[in-house]
Amino acid sequence: MWLLITAIAYFFTALANLIDKILLNRFIDRPAVYAFFIGSLNILIVLFIPFGFALPAWPILLLALITGTFFILGLYFLFSAFRLGEASKIVPLVGGMSPIFVFLFSWLLIGLAPHGKETLAFVALILGIYFIARDSFRKSNHTAHDLSFSFLAAISFAIYYTLSKFIYLNELFINGFVSIAFGIFISSLFILLVPKDRAGILKSLKQSKSPSSLLFFAGQGSGAAGSILTSYAISLANVALVNAMQGLQFVFIFAMAIFLAKKYPHLLEEKLTRKVIIEKIIAIIFIGAGLLILVIG
Repeated sequence: MWLLITAIAYFFTALANLIDKILLNRFIDRPAVYAFFIGSLNILIVLFIPFGFALPAWPILLLALITGTFFILGLYFLFSAFRLGEASKIVPLVGGMSPIFVFLFSWLLIGLAPHGKETLAFVALILGIYFIARDSFRKSNHTAHDLSFSFLAAISFAIYYTLSKFIYLNELFINGFVSIAFGIFISSLFILLVPKDRAGILKSLKQSKSPSSLLFFAGQGSGAAGSILTSYAISLANVALVNAMQGLQFVFIFAMAIFLAKKYPHLLEEKLTRKVIIEKIIAIIFIGAGLLILVIG
């Protein structure tokens, strides 16, 4: 069941990532401002409190705050990289590094690692990510700045996923999920302490009736659905495997990028060549093989 949940989650996440890229290119001046709005929307998690939420012990609450901080940092670094490069290269680059870091952190910090057929599936999924992100790993396609931001984003998200799994191992899903969301919300408020970012937030609020606002909330609705489903999948399965399935997200992004490149070339600058398409097909084969191993395993 977690496989289907993860696949649906990465579809919604792929859609949210493309909308993020469009908004960051056209409407958002500062990545921290965009990270603030995404983080602050987690206050809506109060809607889940009536569904069996019980306040965890203070060590879990503190860990949830730390987990939320790494999520906000991951967003900031990711959006900073978006400002400097193409979504079709930045997202696979971050996604290609993140599962490896998740594997290392989950193994070293909480003693979790794929085993048996899961290991073979993990390798196949990582190979799929490599081929779908092969162009993204070429240094010539990046500046030193967007490479640095991508690396920091991958590290931050890997820590976020690992700590989330630890919380789900020690708490019911609803308790852990609500606590982490509150941690994200509280962490986002610290962005208000930066004068330039606070001014950017106020400016964006004054423009809240613009078309970009509707696009923003559509993207965040999609991102929220992806986040909830991904979190639930992490609570059910090995966090390294769930993260390695990000290859599906890149497949979805690739398909959407083709559509956008034909219909709306002025919104995204995705460079699609025959060589790139062949590499993506090879990647899809590896990803499909990894998923098949998990299904029959």
